[in-house]
Amino acid sequence: MKWNDPGRDAYLQMRERATQNERAFQGQNAPKERKPWRDRAYGRLKGKVTVQAMNIIIGVVIALIVLVVIIGVVSQ
Repeated sequence: MKWNDPGRDAYLQMRERATQNERAFQGQNAPKERKPWRDRAYGRLKGKVTVQAMNIIIGVVIALIVLVVIIGVVSQ
């Protein structure tokens, strides 16, 4: 098969249009309401991790980053 096969390109375009029409007919093409970035990032943790635990995790990560930077500066 050639990389510039016009028959294949036409077939793929036809399938794409058919898929779009099918979704539009079923109502799946409607824009969905997008959640805020905080809900998308941390929404799955709700009810599983307490606020105190998240604060501890953030503090440990910041401390590790500072430690790595200090070690990098000292080792040069």
